[in-house]
Amino acid sequence: NSKCICFLSPLKEGLSGLLASRFISTYSLPTAVFASSYLNKNIYVGSLRSKDGFDIISFFNSLGDLPIKKGGHAHAGGISIKKEDYETFKLKFEEYSLSHPLKEEIEEEIEISLSDINQSNYKTLKKFSPFGQGNKEPTFIIKDIDTSILAFNKAGYLYTKLGDNSDLFSFQIKQSEIKEKRISLIGKLTLHEYNGKINVRFDCNKEK
Repeated sequence: NSKCICFLSPLKEGLSGLLASRFISTYSLPTAVFASSYLNKNIYVGSLRSKDGFDIISFFNSLGDLPIKKGGHAHAGGISIKKEDYETFKLKFEEYSLSHPLKEEIEEEIEISLSDINQSNYKTLKKFSPFGQGNKEPTFIIKDIDTSILAFNKAGYLYTKLGDNSDLFSFQIKQSEIKEKRISLIGKLTLHEYNGKINVRFDCNKEK
């Protein structure tokens, strides 16, 4: 179903939550991952993950007597059901996902300048990690860059050194495709190591 992810995992029960978190982070769809209970093979134990728009507790409450156990909060929950109720659960999960789609996330960029791409700011950024659901890695924008200062590698892709330990890089921006005199770049700060040298890199694309 294109509105949700629900499956029975062959892995251990304790890994269901990790799988569910990975799937919703990757696909942004309500996710339910089940595994057979350690204690009773006729019981399936599930971990659910969602975002704004799909309230897991409200969904659990809509299931009536189907859950053996349930708990959690709006965006993460756990449930135990009988093995024979799994297909019924899947159907209800799909129906609820269709009627309660996730709200579109609006990602706001943080404006920075070329001089902000440095080791000090990268170290400050990493203090807020690990990034993931509920703590998204920030996206930055550098506005109104004079394209005459940009340099490109031999393959024609953007690669502009900003100093001894920082650069701009993109596999999405080719020299032959830049027609504007000024552009804005959107991207993330990353750490790049090559030949023993570590650079802070602005891995970017053009603003659309």
